[in-house]
Amino acid sequence: MDQIWGIPGGEDLHESTEANGGASAPNPLVQLDPGLFIWTILTFLILFYVLAKFAWKPLLTALESRENTIKSALEDAEKAKTELERLNAESEEIMAKARSEA
Repeated sequence: MDQIWGIPGGEDLHESTEANGGASAPNPLVQLDPGLFIWTILTFLILFYVLAKFAWKPLLTALESRENTIKSALEDAEKAKTELERLNAESEEIMAKARSEA
């Protein structure tokens, strides 16, 4: 058999199952490798330390700056809305006064 389920190299899988008396070989993706586990944890901790040391403060600064920009934009929008309402009321007064004089 050249291929199993269209997987190139599947014949090696088929031969290994026949050699084990029909039992399938253990999947290396599911097995726990202590050495790999330790290196993964170590790499994660090193990356976490480097990011915390060099990237965390600039990220927080950028987020605070963005938050302040958004707050000031919202305050400006509220001021503009209040000014617009005041001007609309003033123009309505002027129009009512002009109608009463006409």
